[in-house]
Amino acid sequence: MNRIENRLYESSLLSVLILMSFAVFAAAGNPPVQPTRAGTGTFDRYLLFENSDFEMGDLTNWTATGNAFDFQPTRGDNPTARKRMQPSKHQGEFWVGTYEKYQGAAGQRPGQTQGDRPTGTLTSIPFEVVGDSITFLVGGNNSQESGYVALVVEGKEVLKGNGKRSETMERHVWDVSAYKGKTAQIVINDQSSMSWGHINADDFRYDSPVRPTASGAREELKIAGPGPLFENSDFEMGDLTNWTATGNAFDFQPTKGDNPTARKRMQPSKHQGEFWVGTYEKYQGEAGQRPGQTQGDRPTGTLTSIPFEVVGDRITFLAGGNNNQESEYVALVVEGKEVLKGSGKRSETMERHVWDVSAYKGKTAQIVISDHSSMSWGHINADDFRFE
Repeated sequence: MNRIENRLYESSLLSVLILMSFAVFAAAGNPPVQPTRAGTGTFDRYLLFENSDFEMGDLTNWTATGNAFDFQPTRGDNPTARKRMQPSKHQGEFWVGTYEKYQGAAGQRPGQTQGDRPTGTLTSIPFEVVGDSITFLVGGNNSQESGYVALVVEGKEVLKGNGKRSETMERHVWDVSAYKGKTAQIVINDQSSMSWGHINADDFRYDSPVRPTASGAREELKIAGPGPLFENSDFEMGDLTNWTATGNAFDFQPTKGDNPTARKRMQPSKHQGEFWVGTYEKYQGEAGQRPGQTQGDRPTGTLTSIPFEVVGDRITFLAGGNNNQESEYVALVVEGKEVLKGSGKRSETMERHVWDVSAYKGKTAQIVISDHSSMSWGHINADDFRFE
């Protein structure tokens, strides 16, 4: 069976499983529960539908018209790769950007573009609205006529969102409580070939978990796949929910935005989303603080996650700061032992690390972020802990 046939077979099998699960829930008088890809407590409890965050690396569950989406989803921070000085601030690895032409395929290069000329639409599968709020990232054009994201209910565009003429995506939140129980679709529109005739979008999800855990009244269809290790393993709640700090290094964490760039450090953080951990930083977006503000290298301490079950083969995360795996590092702790470590390269810019955790599947683990130095480069940057 070749790759395409295998993909079609898997998609068909998944569709059968979904239909069977819907039938069971309907018979029991319960509303349908949408399928998830990952184990209990992971990010997939938030997704609108499978691949609403584009992390499958393709357009599964989306339908394109025109040619704007021919090279989508794109991979990585391509605006930064071409020195655009407007980081995409996507989540994960993949996102939609109709100016982009890089998917990580052979013969392509990071930052490559197709320009503003292509046009088209990208429409999601229908899904039931089961949460009160939908959140997503959007950038690019600022026109709600030619470049925008829309929620479509009963054939009508009921909500819209667009960029601010910047490649950098910002988080939008829609109140969808009026549409709960109705069937909806997401439509991403690029109808302009003029300057800024493109749209960036990513990470469509509910802002709180909408599906029960396996111990709840309804059973999840669990299919292992990518997603955060636990709620707030990406720090996007803007606080340290599900993390415990010691010492004082994490007093002003997580930090908000690209603070190294704000102080003209020439080493962009390359964080995902809005929030990340950087023990040199002191800016959280609060009144009286200023972007780029620092607390320096003097504070020390640790940040330890809640226990979580290892349900994937790989854990991926961003790390920067010091390159010392004795004093500033990220560790995976299993049964009280640090089994894997990662650190920076003496740069504020974080790079993606991947741990093979297949040997620990089914076991309980924790993430520990350590900062034990007050010397030069005595700080650690970290973000976006997830199963690959």
